[in-house]
Amino acid sequence: NTAADIAADPHVLSRDFIVETDTPEHHVRVVANPIAFLDSPPSTDVATASPRWPLLGEGTDRVLRERLDLDDVQLAHLRQTGVIQ
Repeated sequence: NTAADIAADPHVLSRDFIVETDTPEHHVRVVANPIAFLDSPPSTDVATASPRWPLLGEGTDRVLRERLDLDDVQLAHLRQTGVIQ
């Protein structure tokens, strides 16, 4: 299915599985978690339904510091040479 197919699907619409949220750069519509329990409507509040997903590159510095033990100078060099953003 394409995103348009999913957004138009009768089951998706009847269960309110499309939720909307804002990121620092965009307003987005996403499909909520399809797992629903009896007598428990799906949450349409993304903030309470699940933690915010990371933005592209948000964890780059943390991961490179933790996994490769890189310091500020090394990270700056990687940015200057276009290896990371």
